[in-house]
Amino acid sequence: MKKRDYVKQIFYDSTGISTTKDIKLVLKDEDIISISAFLSGEKINSEPYNPEIDRIFESYLLELKKSMVKENIPVFIKKKWPSGKEFAVAITHDADRISVDIEHFNKVKDRFTEEVIQAFFQKDEDPYWNIERIAEMEKEFGFRSSFYLLLSEYKIDSKLETFRRLIDEGWEIALHGGFNTHNNKNELLKELELFRNYFGNKSEGIREHYLKFDPEKSWDIMNQLQLKYDTTWGFNENPGFKASISLPFNPPNLEWECFNILEIPLVLMDTSLWGYMNLDEKQGLELIRKMMNVVKNTGGLFTILWHQEALLMKKGRIYIEILKMLSNEECFVGNAASICKWWMSRKNTTAKMKKQGDEWICSIRNAPESMVVEVHHKNVENLKIEGKGTINKKNNRMVEVEVMGECDIIVRE
Repeated sequence: MKKRDYVKQIFYDSTGISTTKDIKLVLKDEDIISISAFLSGEKINSEPYNPEIDRIFESYLLELKKSMVKENIPVFIKKKWPSGKEFAVAITHDADRISVDIEHFNKVKDRFTEEVIQAFFQKDEDPYWNIERIAEMEKEFGFRSSFYLLLSEYKIDSKLETFRRLIDEGWEIALHGGFNTHNNKNELLKELELFRNYFGNKSEGIREHYLKFDPEKSWDIMNQLQLKYDTTWGFNENPGFKASISLPFNPPNLEWECFNILEIPLVLMDTSLWGYMNLDEKQGLELIRKMMNVVKNTGGLFTILWHQEALLMKKGRIYIEILKMLSNEECFVGNAASICKWWMSRKNTTAKMKKQGDEWICSIRNAPESMVVEVHHKNVENLKIEGKGTINKKNNRMVEVEVMGECDIIVRE
């Protein structure tokens, strides 16, 4: 496979449009060079707040839609997110520590309020164990997140029943890769086996500690070990789009074929706001909202990393405000595993078009639950559905069809 074919594949995976053999996607050479460099990790985005690939793909999508309308061909698009939501959010938490001793706490106690300090010394309440507290907060909003455990640094035997209960209730527990796992297959294999020994199954995904990553090695190693996704590729110093894209993507191997592993780009990490940028709480919330709106405007994915041990810190405590913010948006909120499952299921959903007489038929197969297909055509009022599907929204030139199984969407010319 060539770079051009790889970029085309990612375009169709991202936009979800179906085309006929007569409608060709023509990519500019400069876009192929730029996009392939970003998605292979060869190049890092120098405009971190700009998801340029999201925008480039949207412009090509618009051109394809115009070409199809000109030829009187209906446009069928698999919406990016469940139930046709505007954008999506992946909530994730690294657990660098799950407890704190007196010596360490005395070094960092200035980060906490007097109430938390007193609770630690007088009631033996550990401010670094917040996984259950976070889960309770998220539960109030109907959200479920991912927790990444740094098993190379601590044991979890005493907390194992808690983790198992959270898994049963819909949270994801996954591996936080320790030092040297990002570039050493044997080291990563050891930690995956440790995870399996605790939980009886393999971690579906991973985030590397300190966001350590080597694009020339890490994806290949993770792919060989059959991890379903990684969500490491992001900036330490500031929020942003390191690969110039917010959407999940399958990175390329040396032959420009897609790895099976999915990259879920990290957009925002709490320690970037405080440790690197030295923002106050108000400034931090403003920047979080700004980044969310950037993603919202492109219909992308806003992946958040909020360290669980930071929840009770003076700045980490604004996490509840983030949950409130998300609850007021028309977005899909899930953990990284649910995002990965959705994205790959959407990718594997076939939407084949054919013309039969004066009708265009789009056959939808293997669709996941809550899949929505957007249909554009001047005669969309004549749209018919055969099989398991129902109309959600409708106007003069656009219909949204919720697909609930195999179905054919039929539009008359």
